Amino acid sequence: MLTKVTYYSGWLRIEDAAEYAGVGRGQIDQWRAEGLRYIQRKKTILIKPEWIDRFLERYEVNATDIKRLVDEVCNKKRKSA
Repeated sequence: MLTKVTYYSGWLRIEDAAEYAGVGRGQIDQWRAEGLRYIQRKKTILIKPEWIDRFLERYEVNATDIKRLVDEVCNKKRKSA
């Protein structure tokens, strides 16, 4: 659970952002390289939780998408057989 010390005015440090998202620090660094918004002042990096949410929502997959992907794979396999 995030504490008042680590969740300051709506901002998370890298370690707390990783805890918030349920991933490791390295994954947050990778996401930053892929476009996750953040601010940096000197060596301090801060991320808003809603920025993490928005970033992850770009990768949401629904049942229709899964069925379409499965169908594409099956059709390619049939054609190559």
